Amino acid sequence: MRAITDDLESHNISTLVDFHQDLFSAKYCGEGAPDWELRLLEGEYALPWPFADPFSGVDNTTGIPTPKQCATLGWGEYQATASASYGYQQLYSNDFGAGTDFDHFWTLVAKAFNTSDAVIGHEIMNEPWAGNWYANPFLMVPGISDRLNLQPMYDRVQRAIRAGDTAHPILFESVTWDDFIPVGFNHTPGGDANVALSFHYYDPPNLNET
Repeated sequence: MRAITDDLESHNISTLVDFHQDLFSAKYCGEGAPDWELRLLEGEYALPWPFADPFSGVDNTTGIPTPKQCATLGWGEYQATASASYGYQQLYSNDFGAGTDFDHFWTLVAKAFNTSDAVIGHEIMNEPWAGNWYANPFLMVPGISDRLNLQPMYDRVQRAIRAGDTAHPILFESVTWDDFIPVGFNHTPGGDANVALSFHYYDPPNLNET
């Protein structure tokens, strides 16, 4: 990846280093976390409850549904399933060491790019979901998950990134529906001054254009 960004730099193209995920894992019909991280809990209900009955015939080794099964529902429905919500929460709460693995990932990535002049910054996580809103429905209220789930994780990841790279800015996101009230963070990741809020806007769920 560093070789690719160096090549892009030779063509005057800068790079944003981003942990890009959508639905967090192939286990939830998405992408992001590697397959070896699939010890993440399903919780009480398997995919895609409550939007449909749990899939049958899922691979017993990996727990990954087939492409045909994943095509039966839309992205937004899978995001809000109990299964995916539990999976995100494992990362935020560092259950089974998922958060520690994420920290190690970011230190390794930051070290790889710490001398690059073409890197814009490190974006901690693309479009984070609220977490286990089945256990705490208030996580769906704008600002709540930012404060309870994302801010503690961002504080931890900031230390991991700075262990590998002290120069580049850190970008961080709220959940994607924070537009009715300000985002719920009380401070930047780790209190770092070299940061930027990476705000995403979609219509819907965002309704307030101002």
